Amino acid sequence: MKNHFSTLLTLAALCMGLGAVQGQTGLAGKIVLTDSNYDLYLLSMDTGVVQRLTTTKQSYEDYPELSLDGTEIVFHAADYSTRGTLLSHGLYVMQAAPEGPSNPRVRLTTGGTKPAWSPDGTQIVFSCTLCNPNPNNGELWLMDADGSGAHSILSSGVVDPIDSSWAPSGQIVFSGYTDSKNGRDLYTFDPVSLVLTRLTSGSGADDWPAWSPDARWIVISCINKTTSTSTSGIYLMPADGSQLPTLILKGGSQPSWGP
Repeated sequence: MKNHFSTLLTLAALCMGLGAVQGQTGLAGKIVLTDSNYDLYLLSMDTGVVQRLTTTKQSYEDYPELSLDGTEIVFHAADYSTRGTLLSHGLYVMQAAPEGPSNPRVRLTTGGTKPAWSPDGTQIVFSCTLCNPNPNNGELWLMDADGSGAHSILSSGVVDPIDSSWAPSGQIVFSGYTDSKNGRDLYTFDPVSLVLTRLTSGSGADDWPAWSPDARWIVISCINKTTSTSTSGIYLMPADGSQLPTLILKGGSQPSWGP
């Protein structure tokens, strides 16, 4: 059963860390994220206000991504029976506002997960997990924003792609398993030149990278590798890597940053 009350208390209390960062950087825009009960929330970076977007009881929403103009959210959802049996899952899109009769979710795929918008909003890249017609895990797929034209662009092998974010420069940034699969590192992939570049290495987990609208910052869901007392949550770092990531929200995950 979903426990929304405890989640809201955690989000409200730990937004104080965001206030400290705001005073130094003047951050703006909004971040969509999922909570521990698999509902979607919208965090205002300039006010610290958290807004709940989904209220479903048997559907679990995760891996949300804001469009570049901040008006739409693409996300993964899985529907379960009252006995906990998985009925279906896939990718959906809706307006960046509370779900309801005037703002319904629209299904894009059957299968697939962890989507990310292209900079111009016309395409979506996603991880292929039991996607049709070829149920291969660990691949990057690309489709048009309306769900048509889905095809594989990066097969598994050297790296198994997981979480992706499409940078304004055109590069796709993603988290992936490598080596013995004990940790997850960040990579960039150019869908035009097909060049794959490894950005980080280590034993920890670098997950869900997302660019700020001006491409100056990267927000990450990860375990802090820089201290002996690891803290899971949302971290903020300059895109050039000149500073260590700063914890801005404890306990959240799967962030996406929009205007």
